Formats: sequence, C-alpha cells, structure tokens
Amino acid sequence: MPDVRNYVQYSNQKIELFVTPSGLKEYVYCPEHDGNYLLSKGFKKVFISCIPDRIHALQCVMKGKRRQYGIKHHVTATIHGCQGNMLHKLVTQVCLRNANFGLWDKAQVVVLLSRTRQAQDLIFVGGIDSTIECLVEMIKKKSQNTDYMEKVINLLDYNKNLEEVGSMNVFNYEAHPYDFIHIELPDCNTGFVYFLVSLKDVRKTYIGQTYNIKKRLHDHNAGFGTSFTDEFRPWALYALIIGFDGV
Repeated sequence: MPDVRNYVQYSNQKIELFVTPSGLKEYVYCPEHDGNYLLSKGFKKVFISCIPDRIHALQCVMKGKRRQYGIKHHVTATIHGCQGNMLHKLVTQVCLRNANFGLWDKAQVVVLLSRTRQAQDLIFVGGIDSTIECLVEMIKKKSQNTDYMEKVINLLDYNKNLEEVGSMNVFNYEAHPYDFIHIELPDCNTGFVYFLVSLKDVRKTYIGQTYNIKKRLHDHNAGFGTSFTDEFRPWALYALIIGFDGV
C-alpha cells in the first residue's frame, strides 16, 4: 500500500498503486508491508493518471465538476450514506485549504463515518491538524437546511411542556431554504392525496388523489381535470400527503 500523501498533492499528478496478483481474494494492509514486500508477493507496481474533468448538471441550475482517477473500484464508485457500512477500509483526505479535498456540508462527515463498521477502518491521509480542523469546522457549520430541520424536529418533539410552547404546534415554511416554485414535485408512485388552490379565486380549492402528482397537476391546468377545476384554472399545489399504497 503506497503512501498517497506524496502523490495527491496536485490533482493531475500520477499516483502509485500496486495491483494484486491474480487469484488473491483479500489483502489486509499492515504498515510494515512496504513496496518491496508487495513486489515479492507478486504485486505489480503501476502509475495511474487523473482522467479529464467532467461537468455534471445538478438541480437548481447548479453544476458540479467531477475529478477522479481511472481506477475500477472493487466495491463502489462513490461514497454515499444509503450504501451502509459495507467497506472493509476507506482511505480519504479532507482539508479546508485545498479545494481538491474540501468539504461543504456536515452531512459529508456523517457519510464518511458511516461507511465502515469501525472508526479505525476509516483512514485519513495528510496532516493530522488540518484533518481535525476540517472535520470540526464542518460539524459546526450550519447549512441552508439547518433552521428548517430544527423547526421540523421541534414540531415533532412530544417531550416539550405544552404550557411552554402552547397547546398546538403549527407547521410553517418560513425557514424553508427554497421558494416553493423551485421545489421539484416528487415522482414516486406510492400514492398522493393533494390539495389545490385556484390562482384565479383563492377561495376555490380542490382535493384529489393520484399516483402521479406531476401529471395530475398538469392535467388540471390543461383542462383535462374535472369540470369543476376547468373553470378556476390555473391551479397551484398547496399541500400533499404521500404514501397511500392503496390509492
């Protein structure tokens, strides 16, 4: 296992790797196993270059740049929390002062910690102080969703004294990070109950059910809904409830 700190300082620099011999099912890294040891066991030394950057379109007119080395991953091509703690070892680098190894959200720290069964299997390369600094800053950092999620959690907290918060908690969208016009409608097919408001006359409302909320809202505003909704077009989605399998 090479010391990657000497090779990933610049993104376009080649990194040195050792290819396992044919038929080897598992290799457990030990610090005393240097390059000469690996070569004596049939490993082959190779140098891997960084592939050209790729631009990916994201939501909300954002774009992201993907930079990676041309390596075929044994387990997974990305690190994501929904994949669970399935990695035997995970080696990574984080740093506030190097854009190539920077983080931008505290959730990324949680994902890193969740990808291995034990914390000792998560290996950080680079300076100890810079790694700790980056992790601490990310954990303390507030995101655009922080205030909104705190309001949601407070709403669902049944341990609060009702005399302190009032007899009823009211859900509102004051802290929502996006304007509702920019929030994409869900496209799952588990069933919706939806509530529409007429933009022509806000006193007129409509409640319906569907498997496809995007198509149903389009149909109402295109004149394919009920005769009642035709007269009060256009309609806006005011609220919805999701998860009705038997709709």
